[in-house]
Amino acid sequence: MNFSLVGPVYPYRGGIAQHTTRLGLGLRAAGHCVQVLSFQKQYPGWIYPGRDDKDPSREPVKIAAETLLAPLATNTWGNTTAKIIESRPDLVIMQYWTPYWAPAFAYLAERLRKQAIPVVFMVHNVLPHERLPFDRALARICLGQGQAFITHSQGESERLQNLLGGQIKVSCQAHPLYDYFQREDRSAARERLGYKPDDFLLLFFGLVRPYKGLDLLIQALASIQPSERQPKLLAAGEFWQKQAVFDKQIKKLGLEKAARLDNRYIPQEEIPRLFSAADLFVAPYTDGTQSGAVRLAMSFGMPILATEKALATDERDYALLKIVPPGDAVALAKGIQAWLSGEPTMPSLRPQKLFSSQGWDNLVKELERLAVCARNWPA
Repeated sequence: MNFSLVGPVYPYRGGIAQHTTRLGLGLRAAGHCVQVLSFQKQYPGWIYPGRDDKDPSREPVKIAAETLLAPLATNTWGNTTAKIIESRPDLVIMQYWTPYWAPAFAYLAERLRKQAIPVVFMVHNVLPHERLPFDRALARICLGQGQAFITHSQGESERLQNLLGGQIKVSCQAHPLYDYFQREDRSAARERLGYKPDDFLLLFFGLVRPYKGLDLLIQALASIQPSERQPKLLAAGEFWQKQAVFDKQIKKLGLEKAARLDNRYIPQEEIPRLFSAADLFVAPYTDGTQSGAVRLAMSFGMPILATEKALATDERDYALLKIVPPGDAVALAKGIQAWLSGEPTMPSLRPQKLFSSQGWDNLVKELERLAVCARNWPA
């Protein structure tokens, strides 16, 4: 089959770029022709909260792509549309995660449909976590041009139904695990990070944003009763909040030796070191419906302590998961202490045995099914 895939890939960073890359590689591995269309530019500096949207990794996962689209350059919208029409794909897959892209994607989808080219939106977030007044309207305008949708959580499927109404075609597919990371030797990973063999290491990973609850985790760390094996926290990821707020909290609670903040985007080659060294992954989210970081922890077969806000429905069956209520530092502390008091710190089973919905094959098969069904969809 012939697919067109629209979304960011390297040199852009982040979970959506990795998802686009891995999906494109999965489709090609299944024998399909895949046209990957990425971006000339993403966000202007005044709107992007991070330092840079480029991936600093020395060993990134790549896929061949054409860089055509720029959200604020309307001339690129037509060029991108023409390129897709020239390819005559059986199905166009558009990554959707923020209303910032809504005007450009709505333009593409509307014109492609006029050419009888079916469009599926891969919806990661129907609405952003930090919302603006016009987000809902933009999302409705853009996603309303899609003929079918794939989400990675039941919560996002419900949000999409509420936004668009009617009998829309929504398929909820488990977010596949990222299978290109290899676990490192635990002792060596700890030594390189500066931790002792008997430290109980908690890992918080990913962009630091208000809804992710890092402040609650720091508070929980301070309330854990002293023991022979005191937990230590490594929060690794770029801060989209002021780091000074967390520095002040750590100092006030006397956690200078227990909590470390690594405020930067973590290159891909360093990710295995972090997840191999840690004893417990913690996702204390106060909002949301899923987490790419949780999925990454699952791919390493890690024990996980998380709130329901960080979990898709299918992830709750993960064998090494403990769920605590959101916004509750006391429950977080008790969850950490449960692992300290006798739970296994590292799994003896491989990730595939711990979690069943881990492959990209299921997502590829669903896209194949949609491409066949699309032959009968009205324009």
